Amino acid sequence: HWDEVFQGWARTQQDTEHVDYDGVQIAPENVIIQFVKYGQSVAYAGSPEVKVLGRGEAWVLTDGHIIEATWNRPTSLDITEFRDADGATIKLTPGRTWIALPRSGTASIVEVEQE
Repeated sequence: HWDEVFQGWARTQQDTEHVDYDGVQIAPENVIIQFVKYGQSVAYAGSPEVKVLGRGEAWVLTDGHIIEATWNRPTSLDITEFRDADGATIKLTPGRTWIALPRSGTASIVEVEQE
């Protein structure tokens, strides 16, 4: 959830605040959820390999907003671009950015009322 005090996305695990070594709440300014496909690693058959070339859906969490987006990375020489529904490049808030790579169709947005 967006935390006004930290001006970031407060991370929790199993309803417990995720804190750093000093006990400070982890709250990156940006979180990108980039939906991807996985395959079998060519290096080790027991490991999955994330497929980050191509295109797909994403959610970009920045400045207290959740933006439904698309991502595109045609080749390994390109950077991944994130665009909103109008096709405009999404500008991130300066600061830390965490990227999560869940399998396509395995995540959902849950509205939580703040106490």
